[in-house]
Amino acid sequence: MTDDQRLCIRQKIAELRAASEADNGTENRKARLALVGNLLLAYPIPNGTSEAGRARAEAYLVALEGVPPWAIAEAIRRWHRGECGQGYNYRWAPAPAELRQLSKERVLPARETIAHLESVLGAISLERAMDPTPINPAFGK
Repeated sequence: MTDDQRLCIRQKIAELRAASEADNGTENRKARLALVGNLLLAYPIPNGTSEAGRARAEAYLVALEGVPPWAIAEAIRRWHRGECGQGYNYRWAPAPAELRQLSKERVLPARETIAHLESVLGAISLERAMDPTPINPAFGK
């Protein structure tokens, strides 16, 4: 593999990491709060108090730490459409842990691609593999 090809792979890994990981900075926290707020408005608890609403929102925010807002939005969209699979009651909002799991499923293809690309970067060339000189396991060379 050429140095240019390795550079392209490293850049793609960085892009995928940026898309599949999210910090808990102000922007991401605000985006998560907006998504959760809309979800809870769509599935209100009858006779729920404002304190209960705040507690619910906080539980979702804790559960969704580190999850990119785009993945949460996609999970919520799929929930609204009833596309999250059997065994869910779509008349209610998903529990915080369920929404986290559903959101993480949206990120899984990117994480799998990252792992695959990292294994490609770690591979040695065919020429080196066929060379009878012993390969140093610490360096792959």
